[in-house]
Amino acid sequence: MILHLNFEELTSLRVGVESVLESAEMVGIPGSALNEELLSVEALHSRLSGDLSLETLEDLAMVKAAVSTIVARLRVNMETRVLSAYPADTEAVEAYFDYAHCLAVAHRIKMKEAEMEGMIELVTASPVTPEAAKTFDFPD
Repeated sequence: MILHLNFEELTSLRVGVESVLESAEMVGIPGSALNEELLSVEALHSRLSGDLSLETLEDLAMVKAAVSTIVARLRVNMETRVLSAYPADTEAVEAYFDYAHCLAVAHRIKMKEAEMEGMIELVTASPVTPEAAKTFDFPD
């Protein structure tokens, strides 16, 4: 399945990836101690060149985790910039748009997840299992 991303969403996701990774570096998380959230963000970073092909529900889960981490970080960035200046400050407005674009992507991911789960349940006539999440392929 394809998750379509427009230019603004791709740009905002890239900003979010950089912000998450910079934040992790600032608090001193060494590369060998990266947790799953940071690993998912790094994995997403290499895929941000256009629309995302989601082959399995497990693949979507990794993207969902990364985008959730990005949205949380961008919300902090937005709130910080609004409070450090004022709401109409250029940096505050840019932070709002980065947050809003990524929030919209997160919403579409949740909708895509429900669609994929429904498809698996329809085809297999049973609830989604971890094994089905890994092996049930969705063509583009």
